[in-house]
Amino acid sequence: MVKKMLGFIVFAVFMMVATTAMAASFVELGADASDSVYYLAKGSVSSRGDYKVGWIKLVPSKKYSAELAKDLNNKKPGYVMMLWAANKKAKQTQVLSTTIYDPKGNVMDSAEEKFNPKNYEEVTPDTVAEFIYNGIISSK
Repeated sequence: MVKKMLGFIVFAVFMMVATTAMAASFVELGADASDSVYYLAKGSVSSRGDYKVGWIKLVPSKKYSAELAKDLNNKKPGYVMMLWAANKKAKQTQVLSTTIYDPKGNVMDSAEEKFNPKNYEEVTPDTVAEFIYNGIISSK
């Protein structure tokens, strides 16, 4: 009995450490007008020549979650992961990959685009794109 209890305690401590480590790898970038929150996966940022890429996690607000659900057979998403490219030479971005997950972490939908310099969009000041761009560009 003591052996089983010790095993459970070790497992519980491992899960707390693993969960803390995963949570620590995301840095909050900001929120949009609907109160959806955007995070940068710090370890994901890498340089690819003239641009950098980084994974962005979007935790949708209740309002935005309801809007997304309309396109997902009325199933509410838990979060969205997006791979963004940020141009080092100009304030421009493009989204390369988007995956929508349910609250349990199962993939609901996904889409990918190949990188193409012609697909860049100018970053408008004081927008979600600006804080994502700044987060990716400033990461080392």
